[in-house]
Amino acid sequence: MGTPIQFIVVLLCSVYTMSDGCDELFEGFGVHLGAMGHFSQSLPSMVQQVFDKTYNDLEIRYYRTSYESKFSPSRDVYEIKCESPPNTICSYIDIHHEIAKYPDIHVMASIWSPPLYMKNNELSTLLVSEELNYYYYIKNITNLIKDQFNITIERVSPVNEPENVFATWEHTSMTPQQLCRMVHDFNDPHISVCPENSYFWISEAYSNTTENATVTCLESCEIFGTHAYALHLGDDDDNLLAYYDQVKYARKVPNVPIWQTEVSSTWGRSSERQMEEALDMSVNIANFVGHTCIQRYYLWLAYTLYSSGESLMWGHDDGSLTLPKKYFAYKHFTHAAAGGTKRVTKCAPDNIPQVQCLKFGENNAVFVNTLDFVVHWDNIISCTPGSFCCTSEASDWTCSNTNSTELNPLSICSCIVQNN
Repeated sequence: MGTPIQFIVVLLCSVYTMSDGCDELFEGFGVHLGAMGHFSQSLPSMVQQVFDKTYNDLEIRYYRTSYESKFSPSRDVYEIKCESPPNTICSYIDIHHEIAKYPDIHVMASIWSPPLYMKNNELSTLLVSEELNYYYYIKNITNLIKDQFNITIERVSPVNEPENVFATWEHTSMTPQQLCRMVHDFNDPHISVCPENSYFWISEAYSNTTENATVTCLESCEIFGTHAYALHLGDDDDNLLAYYDQVKYARKVPNVPIWQTEVSSTWGRSSERQMEEALDMSVNIANFVGHTCIQRYYLWLAYTLYSSGESLMWGHDDGSLTLPKKYFAYKHFTHAAAGGTKRVTKCAPDNIPQVQCLKFGENNAVFVNTLDFVVHWDNIISCTPGSFCCTSEASDWTCSNTNSTELNPLSICSCIVQNN
C-alpha cells in the first residue's frame, strides 16, 4: 500500500484582500447561567467549578440570565425564594450568588414567561390589559436581583422567542405588532433588547413588520436581539431540531447594535461528533461576528449533567467535568476578544471560503479550517512564537513553539499576531 497523499494549501498574499472590518466594535462573548435544573441535580460544588472555568479559563465577562414566572407567584408579590431544595430556584440563587463574586461582569436577562396570572395560559400569550403590570414586574425583579445578589441587570429582553408557538416549555407567544408596540410604550432603554426570535431571518422579519403595526421593532428596540439557530428538518435519529446557522447574513439593521443572545445544537449524540460541532459553531461565530458585525455573542447553556450539544461543559454524578471540543473551540474566540471592546476584521482570502480568519483588534487572530487538509497561513499572518494554539480531533489544545501558522485539517487555531 502506498503512502497516502497529503494535500497542502499555501495561502499567498496575491489572493488575499483585507476586509474593511466592522464599524461596530465587538464587546465580547458570553454564555447563559444555566441549566438550573441540571445544577439542582449535581453536587453543590459544581456551581463554583463551572463558573470558575467560565470566568478564569474562558475569560467570559458577559452572562445571560432569566426572569422566572415564579418570581411573582401572585399579584404585587415579588420574591426569589428557595423552598424545599433542591430545585431550580434554589440553583438560580446559588448561581447568582456565585457569579456575583466576580468583578467586571455584565448580565442581561431574557424572559420566557410573565407571571402566569398575567397570561392567557391556553394560548400562552400576555394579556394586553396586563402589559403595564408586566412592566412593573420587570422593574421589580430587576431591583430584587440588585438587592439580593448585588447584580446589575444591564438590559432585558421582554419575550424570548415570541414566534415559537410550538414550544413545549413555559413560553410566551407574541405577534410583532404587540411586541414592538409594547416595547415602544414602555419607553425604557432598560427593556429594549428585541425581538429575540429563534432565527436571524425571523428576527429581521419581526423588526420590519409594518402591517397593522403602529410602530416597528426597528423604531422601538435599542438593541436588535436575535438567536442564531438553523432549523433542521431531517429524519435522522439524532434529535437534531436546531443547529448553528451557517449562512453569512449581511447587516441590514442600521444604527442599532446586534446581540446574538443564544445558539447551540440539540444533537442527541453530541459526544460522538464533538469536532464537527466545534467547527460548525466556529463558522457560526466567524459569520456573525466577522460578517454580520454583531456587538455581542452568547452561547446557550454553560452546563448540563450529561453530554449535550446545548452546553459548554458536561457534568458527572461524581462531581467531575468533561470539557468537549466545543469548549476549547470557544476558548480560542473568548481569549482573542478578552480585554475590552475591539474592532473585528476578516483576514481570510476571499477565494477559499472553507478557511476563515478573524482579527480582534491588532494583536489576536482566530483561524477556522473546515478543509480536510493542511493550510499554511505564514504568508498572511505571522504569530508570536509560542502563541499559536490549535484544537483538532487529535488534540484539545496544543501550542507550537515556532511562529509557523500551519492549520491542521479540520481545526480551530488562534495566536498573538506578530506585527511588523
